[in-house]
Amino acid sequence: MVELSTISLLHHGKCQDVYLSQDSKGNMYAVKRLYRKELEKRKHYTNVDGCLTLQDWFDDFCKAVKVQLMVQHDRCVKCIDTNGFDPAKLEKNDLSEELEMVLEYCECGSIMKLESNSTHIPSLPVEVIKCIAKDTLLALEYLSNINVAHCDIKPDNVFMDKNGRCKLGDFSHSLQMDSEGKVKGVKGSFYFMAPEMASGSPGWKQNDRRISESGPYKGASIDMWALGVSLWMLYFQRYPFKTLSTAVIQLMYEISNFDIEEQLEELQADGLHIEADFEDFIRSILCMYPSDRSTASVALVCYNGYHDKLHTAPSVAV
Repeated sequence: MVELSTISLLHHGKCQDVYLSQDSKGNMYAVKRLYRKELEKRKHYTNVDGCLTLQDWFDDFCKAVKVQLMVQHDRCVKCIDTNGFDPAKLEKNDLSEELEMVLEYCECGSIMKLESNSTHIPSLPVEVIKCIAKDTLLALEYLSNINVAHCDIKPDNVFMDKNGRCKLGDFSHSLQMDSEGKVKGVKGSFYFMAPEMASGSPGWKQNDRRISESGPYKGASIDMWALGVSLWMLYFQRYPFKTLSTAVIQLMYEISNFDIEEQLEELQADGLHIEADFEDFIRSILCMYPSDRSTASVALVCYNGYHDKLHTAPSVAV
């Protein structure tokens, strides 16, 4: 067990806090501390064969811990240690009131904290955005290879270290994919939801091949869509959908009716320059149909001309 001293509070939430901590050698870590009492109060319902079923918080906790400990890749935030529970033998009665995961610390924090449409989108050099894209694709390729879907890709969950390299973090909503690469019970952020997940909202046609009312969904495909939305925001410094924090039905409508041709024409009419390589790339992952979307592996191979122009990003403070 790593002996740590707390330096400061990085993030405060209802069910969890994240602290910056330091070991005796001066190494920094992000310690995620979850509070059992608050987790027990939280109500989450899932769709099981068309019926709403109350999900046990402990099941969610076990899934998150299992995935977090599986993840061992340089482009993902890794778990170094745990406190308050035995990850090898997860029993509800054995859990402490405070449950901790000691995680790698990324000095520059997340790329941005998305709260509303008024949230400032940082102005990043194109070269840095390319590295964010490549590092996240490497993380997604790895996750796909170990049959894990992140399920909550967004700028908030992409963290940058002091060298300008990115790591994908926060696996609290991640799920293990089945033998067909599919997942059920996805709970990620609405704004980054893939079109096939917006089933039943206005604007959908009942014969549309995207429809799947309760899943399962192709895990890698929903992650790629969310990456596309994230990169769109960073590259253009614009929100692709007008609705962010309110009117979920309206947001589902906008997602299900997203027209990339119309959006790109609007950007060009406003005088925004779009690199041809980036346009090709974003088209390949913001496809309405999951079967048409590039996988992370295909994107890394086919778009090397775009992503490999810069192997190591310059240091940048976000």
